[in-house]
Amino acid sequence: MAKRPNYVPRNMGDFNTWQTNLVNTVVANATTWNLQASMVTELQSASLAFAPIYSAVSNKENRTRQQMVTYNEFRALYVGQLRTFVQSYLANNASIPLGARVGMGLNPRGFTPRQPKGAITTAPEVSLKALGGGKVRFSCKREEDGGRASMHPDCTGIAIYFRFAAVGAAPLPTPTPTPPPVPLAEDSGKLTPKEADIAGLPTMTGYELEVSTRARYLRLVPMDRIGMVMHVFAQWINTSKPQNNGPYSMVATVIVG
Repeated sequence: MAKRPNYVPRNMGDFNTWQTNLVNTVVANATTWNLQASMVTELQSASLAFAPIYSAVSNKENRTRQQMVTYNEFRALYVGQLRTFVQSYLANNASIPLGARVGMGLNPRGFTPRQPKGAITTAPEVSLKALGGGKVRFSCKREEDGGRASMHPDCTGIAIYFRFAAVGAAPLPTPTPTPPPVPLAEDSGKLTPKEADIAGLPTMTGYELEVSTRARYLRLVPMDRIGMVMHVFAQWINTSKPQNNGPYSMVATVIVG
């Protein structure tokens, strides 16, 4: 699930402007929004106390180290107070219009509705690297992303089909889908037996299946598979809409070291 951006500005000047606007707006609308008077007064007092502390450090040429220490300590406490107030009195307050929440810089749900994920029409580029000790680094990417690992914006994960074969063994036929799906569960970014998450994924004759939510991760291969060839192919998947899953990639291989 995508996370909404942090609504508390990091820059000192931006933070001061933001908190001043938020507190002034809260004070002006406290009655209309049915806010608890004592909590509003407490928040306003904290803002007034913050003003001279910020003023002392706003000029980089004049501030001292001790003033910065005081600022950072007070800001940390003040941000905690602001977040608590926002969550307790503003975030789910039905009396506050969406526009007012946007005006306070709170990035409310519903202001930027999530766009539905579309059908995936491309396959990932898969690469494997043996790192020794039975470790294999798996990575995938979109062609347009150059050399860095990446996930397709319309996928919720990547289905990875793999098998092991002796060096020089005859290759298996081109993989073809064969239902039913294999269950998966979660383990450090990889998902293994959890059937609901992979509904619609086929099995492939001779191949095992796992699902990753990461474009790059390490896999520890069993010791008895060291020295064998690992064959892997993958596809971008949408666990909510399997009909939007993408096509299969080319098969990548590596000798497990």
